[in-house]
Amino acid sequence: MTDHIDKSSRDAQRAKCYRSRQHRGVRLVMIPLAQRELDALVHLGYLEPEVRGDRDAVQRALEGYVTDRLLTDVASRLGC
Repeated sequence: MTDHIDKSSRDAQRAKCYRSRQHRGVRLVMIPLAQRELDALVHLGYLEPEVRGDRDAVQRALEGYVTDRLLTDVASRLGC
């Protein structure tokens, strides 16, 4: 019985997060990363070497990299 309640609670939380992301216009994508991409994130300073196996740390590093690249590209196109 407890397992059923725990699963229902996790499902409800996942649905709540999904609706919140949709409302904010956020989309989730899955991107396979090879070791060389993780090494590049480390080399560029977005990821600490000791946490390269931590999924959340990799996600934050990749989000930081993508955000920085997009902002740089937009700024250069606007002549900033």
